Amino acid sequence: MHFDYLIVSHAKPRIGSYNVMEAYSCVLAKHTNKKVCFITPSQTNNLTLKKIKINENLWHVYLPLYNYHKHFNLQIVRMFCLMYILFFYSYKKVLASGFSQPQISIPCTLIKIFKNKKIFYLWDDIWGNGFGKQWNFFINYVFIILEKISFKFCDGLIVLSTFFEKLIYKLKFQKNVSKIYMPYQEIKIKNNNFFKLKLKKKYKLMKDCKLILCMGNSYFGTERILLDTIKYMKKKSVKFKFIIIGNFQITSSLTTFEKKLIKKNCIIPGYISNKKTFYNYLSSADLYILPMAVNKIEISRFPVRLYDYLHCDKVLVSNATGELNRIFKKFKIGILTKNSAKQFAEGIVKGLQISLKKKILYRNNKIKCIKNIFDEKIISTKLLNIFEKK
Repeated sequence: MHFDYLIVSHAKPRIGSYNVMEAYSCVLAKHTNKKVCFITPSQTNNLTLKKIKINENLWHVYLPLYNYHKHFNLQIVRMFCLMYILFFYSYKKVLASGFSQPQISIPCTLIKIFKNKKIFYLWDDIWGNGFGKQWNFFINYVFIILEKISFKFCDGLIVLSTFFEKLIYKLKFQKNVSKIYMPYQEIKIKNNNFFKLKLKKKYKLMKDCKLILCMGNSYFGTERILLDTIKYMKKKSVKFKFIIIGNFQITSSLTTFEKKLIKKNCIIPGYISNKKTFYNYLSSADLYILPMAVNKIEISRFPVRLYDYLHCDKVLVSNATGELNRIFKKFKIGILTKNSAKQFAEGIVKGLQISLKKKILYRNNKIKCIKNIFDEKIISTKLLNIFEKK
């Protein structure tokens, strides 16, 4: 089998960059008639290399994965598997995420050096001097070295934010660079009032209790924002409960009072792998929030959970930074607050009391935003342009 493009995600299914790379794969196969092979780690523990045909233009290859540590799950094994694929599959070009990591950078660099294959990378997160610093000096150093090697042996970069465009300019990267958002793929989600009633009954909530949904992980200061927001919300005359979906863990550094405050005011189902259950939670919420801390990691990245929020006709409140801040200001897709917990809480109360006229305005602005910058055909054309540029 000959492929036009190999799209390689370093992230597991449904996590971060995976969603972007999956969407790229789908729209390329759908709108350009190119043969695409999407390569990712398996969702659950699996020691085999599995290839599945999705349709005439799209295949999915799952690489081995075994969760034996918080941060390590057979990355080195996947490095050798990817090396095998890159050297023995028939294809034209490669797009990969996670080029700061050995399992991506080393195989892609080798195939560039020995077979001169066209290699493109997605840069959507700060790893060197970003995530690396969250772990330790050695891992951070590895990320920095591999980034330099990857930049030297590649043909172009795709970025999701203006932050990376500016950073690439400072680095004097002279190759093909393009900012391409993740395409919006329509999913129809109906309000599930039965699930909402069931949820309220399960947690013994009053009928007028407002469900405020927050999606994402507890990293990078999100926990502190939520905690401080809860404190201000408690002063308001509104009954509420936060629903936190994602890998949210209460840190040990919090006081006993703060831990109790989170447990009392939050429903934390954690990461939800079942799509039906996930969409039931989305549809049951009265309001969506997207808290973002002010730091390099958050300013540089594009929170892809925005796309899930766009699927439902709910008011969105965010203290957005970076690229998302620019989109909020340009298209007015929701309530944008400043970066204080007090103003974020006030924005949430405002969102819960919003008029029907304003809700309709936000809904129309979301549609306009999707058509202008997240449209499938526009993005597939942009991807094709960067791949086929001479």
